[in-house]
Amino acid sequence: MAIWINPWDRAQSLVIGTDKAADALEVYDLTGNRLQRIQDKNGSVNNVDLRYGFPLGGQYVDILVSGGSDVAVYKIDPLTRQLVDITARTITAANQAEGVCLYRSPFTGAFYVFTQAYNGNVEQLELFDNGFGQVDARSVRGPWDVHPEPVKVEDGEIEACTVDDVTGDYYVVEQDVGVWRYG
Repeated sequence: MAIWINPWDRAQSLVIGTDKAADALEVYDLTGNRLQRIQDKNGSVNNVDLRYGFPLGGQYVDILVSGGSDVAVYKIDPLTRQLVDITARTITAANQAEGVCLYRSPFTGAFYVFTQAYNGNVEQLELFDNGFGQVDARSVRGPWDVHPEPVKVEDGEIEACTVDDVTGDYYVVEQDVGVWRYG
């Protein structure tokens, strides 16, 4: 899940998560009322992440990405508190996107989404304004294997991740094992 803080009224903030069983994104207010449910177009939704201030069409918008079999990008409308799909096309990673996390470079201002498959294959995609009010992506690194061999476990699934926007460090969870950090 991800928590979006409304910049004008914190009481109007949102909790956004996935219902994996129903393959849907769900948006809730802070009292737990569901405000929106979006069925995933490809029937596979898994993780979400968000970042503030993505440059789109001459404005700065807050975006949310969801992963699964592909990457979907949504704009968070602060007035309606709804997600608006702004994905330019079906964005697929080389090895699926069960896990996703966003990163904004403090040096260039560029936005990236890291996608990862359960087996540890990671790819970094740069997000960009396609010039038509939508977000597209291009691969800039990977895929590469972050599975920390020689660790051998029964359920060493790699899925959850986050990136520190200040240091650029990428953190990934190997379930039932630990959290790994990469520069």
